[in-house]
Amino acid sequence: MKRVASGLFGTILIILCFLAGALMAQGMYQQYWALPHLAARLGAAYQMPLAPSLIVARIVAWVIICTLGFGSYRLLKFAIHGC
Repeated sequence: MKRVASGLFGTILIILCFLAGALMAQGMYQQYWALPHLAARLGAAYQMPLAPSLIVARIVAWVIICTLGFGSYRLLKFAIHGC
């Protein structure tokens, strides 16, 4: 029963980590790459959001996502190998 529960929880957790990481990466791409290039083509001024608090918040969010991803990996490893 422990292995089934850890496999189910690990699978759900890793899917959520991938989705959260993909959404964060897409947001960072749009804010730091796509929008500045589009504004440069249109001749408009675009100020990138480079406030230190935003950078720290993104770093903390990535650390949390990576930690949860590693935890889900360990749960899935326990469910498959039992060790």
